[in-house]
Amino acid sequence: MPEDRIGNWKIGGLAYSVGEAPDTKVSDLHNKIRIGSSLLPKLDGYAEVRPWVSLGPSAPDGSLYGMGGILIDVPLGGSSFVFTPSVGAGTLPVTPRDPAAPGSVVEFRSQLELGYQFENKARFSLGYSRIDTSGPNADAAAPANNVFGLYYRMPFGAFTGR
Repeated sequence: MPEDRIGNWKIGGLAYSVGEAPDTKVSDLHNKIRIGSSLLPKLDGYAEVRPWVSLGPSAPDGSLYGMGGILIDVPLGGSSFVFTPSVGAGTLPVTPRDPAAPGSVVEFRSQLELGYQFENKARFSLGYSRIDTSGPNADAAAPANNVFGLYYRMPFGAFTGR
C-alpha cells in the first residue's frame, strides 16, 4: 500500500455535455473524487479498482446531490492511454430545469472513458455517460440521458508537490 494515500486521490470535472435543443440543455461542471489506492492490489499493473464519490448542487434552489460508485482504470499496453469503465448511483432530488416535475430521486450512471495519462498522473480524457433516472415515479417514456464529456483530472498530490 502506498505511504501517501492522499497523493492517490484525484479530482476531475465534466467540462461539456451535449443534449437536445439549447432551450432544454443543461450544462454544468461536475466533480468526481477518486479515493485512495486500488481495492484489489493484486491486479495492480493490469487494472486499478477504486471507489469514487461526487457531491454538488443539482437544482436552482441550491439543494445538493451525492453520488458514489466504482471504477476500473485499465492501462492499454505499454502506452500512456487508460480505459476506464465506471458505474454509480446517487440522489437526484429534483430536475434542474423544473423542480416541480415528477421523477425519481435516484440517478444511475454508467460511463466509458478513454484518456491520456501524463507522467505526473494528471489525465486528459474523453468520456461517454448514460444517465438513467427512471424509477417508480418517473415518466416511462422519458429516455436516459447520453452525455459526452471532456475531462481533466489532477492528483491531489500535485497541489502539495508529491
